[in-house]
Amino acid sequence: MVRMTNLGELTSNIMANNSLNQNQDAIMNNSDRNQQIIADVRHNYKQGRHIIVLTRRVAHVHQLEDVFKEQYADVKIFVLLGKQKKKNRETVIEINNYQGPYVLLTTTQYAGEGFDVKSLDTLLLAMPVSYKGSVEQYLGRLNRGLDHKSELRVYDYVDIFVPMLARMYRKRLATYKNLHYQIIQNKELGVQLQNGQLGYRELNAELNKSQRTIVIAVSTKQIGLRKLINKLDNKKIVLVLPRSMRPYYQDLSSVKIIECEATFNVIIIDDEVVWYDYSDIVAKRSEAVSLRFSSHELAKRFSKVLLKTSINLFGGTDEPESE
Repeated sequence: MVRMTNLGELTSNIMANNSLNQNQDAIMNNSDRNQQIIADVRHNYKQGRHIIVLTRRVAHVHQLEDVFKEQYADVKIFVLLGKQKKKNRETVIEINNYQGPYVLLTTTQYAGEGFDVKSLDTLLLAMPVSYKGSVEQYLGRLNRGLDHKSELRVYDYVDIFVPMLARMYRKRLATYKNLHYQIIQNKELGVQLQNGQLGYRELNAELNKSQRTIVIAVSTKQIGLRKLINKLDNKKIVLVLPRSMRPYYQDLSSVKIIECEATFNVIIIDDEVVWYDYSDIVAKRSEAVSLRFSSHELAKRFSKVLLKTSINLFGGTDEPESE
């Protein structure tokens, strides 16, 4: 199940230059994101499920544990951390003997070391990972005792406004598909993984079907993008780019250029569809992968980030609000 977070939505230009450690700090300190996790834990707990919450920081484990102790004392919490071998063995025995729903808080490092808890049926990935082997290993924690489980659930918190973390999600999504996990959509979000030449044809078709406005955010020089734009006849196109990129695209007479310190390569079509990280797709690379979202809400959020406006870009003026 995909959960879109607001991390970086207001600070995307700053966070684009963050290291992974800095992004993990930001994740820990994002109260809205943590509340999303807490709400999903509560929802699944009430359904009698057996939940593992994985994060990459010990401090994050303690942070989430404190929230439950202070606000939801009725929730049965177990904690497993490294360097506590005797205590951890005792905790695993207690979990395996426990009959009701529970929440297990632990780190990806500990989960990777191996522990035998067969009742787990729900995984919340509270901090992003990308390495295929790690994702498979964490999902494997749910695969034990499958004969006694009707459904496995995985909650993935996607930090789409932070380029590094969005790319990590793209890799996780590929792993989910390879393992035949079904991506459950909510009313506000539809996500697909688009690949190679097929992805290019799909993007080209959607651009040519556009009835309103196409917003293209670009952060680098892209020959493939120029060619694609030149093939779009009689389309209303807004190109959002850093000032340093303006000379490269200035001669595209069919587009309106808005300067912005854009940090992502995003295409928004008719305020309904978002193509994220499209550069390899438009370059027609065979190994290209892009995320495609069918989401009016996400399109509006990206428009607001890129154009610094809350007005309806697609229904009237394209001018951003003054600073």
